[in-house]
Amino acid sequence: MNKEEYYYSLAQPKIVYRHLLEYGSITDTQCNLLYNIKQAPSTIRTLKKKLQLEGSSFYIDTEQQNGCDRYGNNTRWLKYILKERQCVNQQ
Repeated sequence: MNKEEYYYSLAQPKIVYRHLLEYGSITDTQCNLLYNIKQAPSTIRTLKKKLQLEGSSFYIDTEQQNGCDRYGNNTRWLKYILKERQCVNQQ
């Protein structure tokens, strides 16, 4: 991995995070088509760790989606959703 690829890999979680803040969710296909991010699960995993380490009030949930591809075959994909943590007051 050269220096340019290394710095771009650090920017990918930021790109995905901005998308999640604006739209609320993202899929692998959207990562690829909109931002040319080929390894969305890896980028999402990095972002999840970063949010957890920073103590963010947000977390990323994963939902499995079902549908058909362009040929009519059943297919599944993952949808990553940005959610806000619910605070529980303990009394």
